[in-house]
Amino acid sequence: MAEEPKIKRHAFLYMSPKPPEKKFAQCSTCRDFTGTKCKILGPYVDVRGNDSCALYVHAKPDYGAKPEFLVTQEEAGFGSGSVRCENCKYFDSEESKCKLFDILNKMKNSNFDLDTNVHKYGCCNAWTK
Repeated sequence: MAEEPKIKRHAFLYMSPKPPEKKFAQCSTCRDFTGTKCKILGPYVDVRGNDSCALYVHAKPDYGAKPEFLVTQEEAGFGSGSVRCENCKYFDSEESKCKLFDILNKMKNSNFDLDTNVHKYGCCNAWTK
C-alpha cells in the first residue's frame, strides 16, 4: 500500500510578499478593494486599507468598482489589522520560521511536511493574533 503524500504548506495558503511588502496581504493592495468597499463583500461593509481577508489577491485595487454581495465577512475571514507573519504569535523573528508549521511537522504520526521558513511580510490563513 502506497504511503499517502504529506500535507505541504500550500494547504495553509502561504504567500510570499510582493511589493509594497509592508502593505502586503492588506486590502489596500488587493484587486477587490474599491477604496472604501470590497467588490465581493458588498456595498454595506466598510473596508479600510489595512483590513484583510483570506480571499486576498495581490493586484492593483479596482477603485470605483461596484461592490456585489458574493460572500459574508465570516466566509471571507475578513478582519482588521496586519495579518502578516511578523504579527503572528507563531512567528520566530530570530530565525524567520513558523513555529506552528514546526509543531505540526513534529507531531507524532504527523502527516505534515511543511517548509517552516517564512518571510516576515508573508502571510497564511493560519495567522493568529
